[in-house]
Amino acid sequence: MGLLDKLRDVLRPSAPEPPDAPRLRGESVNALADSLMALRVDKRGWITLREAWQLFSRAKLQEEAFGELDADGARRLEEFAAEARHRSDVDYRPVEGRLYFTRK
Repeated sequence: MGLLDKLRDVLRPSAPEPPDAPRLRGESVNALADSLMALRVDKRGWITLREAWQLFSRAKLQEEAFGELDADGARRLEEFAAEARHRSDVDYRPVEGRLYFTRK
């Protein structure tokens, strides 16, 4: 590879980054279920942690949702994700403020 080829590689625009996972509707459990069913298998989407807290947890503070003191909220979330019509894995990302669902 010559110097000109190396220079072209440096100046050539790189491939665009893949788009972010789609935002799912989190205003209700039914809206979330419908959004999950619209995802293809192995694709992921997300809702905010605030939406997840409001939908599945009974913890008084959002920061307590799904933690060791909110086993019931974590169980409700896992049961929802396991439902056959929209079965998915859950990935909790507190730094991003998101809860990801990956369709199985």
